[in-house]
Amino acid sequence: MYKRQILQRPLTLGADLVMHSTTKYIGGHSDVLGGCVVLARDDAFGARLKQEQLLIGSVPSPFDCWLLLRSIPTLPYRVRAHSEHAGLVAAFLNSAVIWLLLQAEFLALTLVVVYVGAVMVLWLFVVMMLDVDVEKLRQGFTRYAPLGALIALVVAVQIGLVVHVRKLGLGDTAAAVVDRAADHSNTQELGQLLYTQYLYPFEIAAVILLVAIVAAITLTMRDRPGQKVQDIGKQVAVRAKDRVRLVKMDAEARQ
Repeated sequence: MYKRQILQRPLTLGADLVMHSTTKYIGGHSDVLGGCVVLARDDAFGARLKQEQLLIGSVPSPFDCWLLLRSIPTLPYRVRAHSEHAGLVAAFLNSAVIWLLLQAEFLALTLVVVYVGAVMVLWLFVVMMLDVDVEKLRQGFTRYAPLGALIALVVAVQIGLVVHVRKLGLGDTAAAVVDRAADHSNTQELGQLLYTQYLYPFEIAAVILLVAIVAAITLTMRDRPGQKVQDIGKQVAVRAKDRVRLVKMDAEARQ
């Protein structure tokens, strides 16, 4: 379990020792190869491990230690983001199962391929590119309270409409789900609906997705403070005399 450093703490549950792979989530950048052992107490077994480590020499290099110290502060944020994204993927997969139960296999596959495979990646990409100052957002929370209350009211109204769906004339929708023949194509029916009754909403959704893709690319191309980029032309044109200077000094007498 790679995320147990944050989501699960075996030492607090009574474990005597825990082994972690520093190559995985602790390192986080695929540039460290190693592992670590964490003991619950300093006893005779811990002293034996320290002695074997001293004799065998199984210790990381100073540079590897620096890489781990660089990665540990971001570990909680990376695990939190991965957990949230896993929850969203699970929600999409649950929705796909519902479409399968409704005999709409094409919609189920589309939900998995498009939303899980494309929209999720695009959303994650945009979130990673944004420089969000969480502290400033928390300080200005009261300013956005009316807007948040309005959005909550809209959501509550929508939930109420779903609960009272029979009043909208959609109460017999479940009865329309019947068994079809093996050669029935719901893809053809969906195509006829999309390109006849819902042509304009379909085209608008496609334009919105295209704008989202362009916006994600634009976010990556913008200049951010402290951003470090490579200039291949300067790297190729570099000369040794511009990087290394040999200085000749006379030997000094020892005091």
